[in-house]
Amino acid sequence: MANFNSSRLIASNSLGPFDRYIDVYGLKIAGLSDLGSQAKVSDKFIRQIAHTAKQLLQRNAPGINISDQESAVKALEAKSVLQIVVSGSYSEYNPSLDGNTDLDKVRDRYENIDVIGELQSEKGSIGFGDSQTTEVVEHLLHTYTHFLLPEIYPDQFNLDEKKGLLYSALTEAISNGVFDPSDYSDVSKEDFQYERTLMTEYLYCLAYAECGFTKAFVHGGSLAPEWSDGHLDYISIKRDNPLGHELYDKYFSNIISKPNADDLL
Repeated sequence: MANFNSSRLIASNSLGPFDRYIDVYGLKIAGLSDLGSQAKVSDKFIRQIAHTAKQLLQRNAPGINISDQESAVKALEAKSVLQIVVSGSYSEYNPSLDGNTDLDKVRDRYENIDVIGELQSEKGSIGFGDSQTTEVVEHLLHTYTHFLLPEIYPDQFNLDEKKGLLYSALTEAISNGVFDPSDYSDVSKEDFQYERTLMTEYLYCLAYAECGFTKAFVHGGSLAPEWSDGHLDYISIKRDNPLGHELYDKYFSNIISKPNADDLL
């Protein structure tokens, strides 16, 4: 059976520059200690991310296929996946985190794809705030897109080839003006990085729109031009991006639950 347990916040000297972590539903969420120009990630923020991870994997939420979700979480745990948490943003660190030997060693030990930043304007506030909520949910979804969903639905969430429902839904969304990939034109075209990035970002935008979170948690209520303002509910998505709606409705929402918006504040 999958591990749906969550640890307490654990102090550690075994994760290089990460001095605290929480294990939650197969994912290790680790916060950087004070490093260079940046203060350490707060304990409160690491706990808030863990809470959000639980909200995204609620076992008894409507529409969840418990067997598939358990299998996906079990696979996630087996892969040793790390969710990196930084203070501010990755690019704010001075010296740069790029080339940090201790950090690189930890990243080599674990599967990891993205970082979550504790926005400095939100520190000390009660709850996330809109920008912080999106920062957390978006990048947890990126991690789940790479290491959770493909483990149970490999054909639908194929991130390595130009085939599968995710790629077809992305292509349809671009053709029909639902998703605009122009912000990612500078991403490397080598080793399928460009296509993989588009699929990752598209799936987050799709899920946010299907959940009604774009209006609720994005500053200004819009992700345009990346995601069309005319497609912020399932009705319009089903009309102009039916493959995307199918992906969300039949596969994504079998495993990933829709959080209660009040629980993200």
